[in-house]
Amino acid sequence: MNITQVIIRPVITEKSAMRVAENQYTFEVHRNATKRDIAKAVGNKFNVEVYDAKVINRRGKKRRFGPSRREKFSPSKRFAIITINPKQKIELFEQGEEK
Repeated sequence: MNITQVIIRPVITEKSAMRVAENQYTFEVHRNATKRDIAKAVGNKFNVEVYDAKVINRRGKKRRFGPSRREKFSPSKRFAIITINPKQKIELFEQGEEK
């Protein structure tokens, strides 16, 4: 898999913001990406040393749409929690914090 297609977007929530203090960062990743692909992509894109990569698969939920209330599924997603070297930071997640 091409490294530029692995990371879809960073996930910025309250829970992921608390993990930043522990040097853990959360990203939405491609469904077919392996842990090695994810670690390599994050390391190359942000110039950090990746210690660990954990993957979470979230199934799509059943939703009802339209006036006839037809049921459809929202898409499934895959998330990665990346642990990096404690001496390094990813500046993308640090923008909302005050110094």
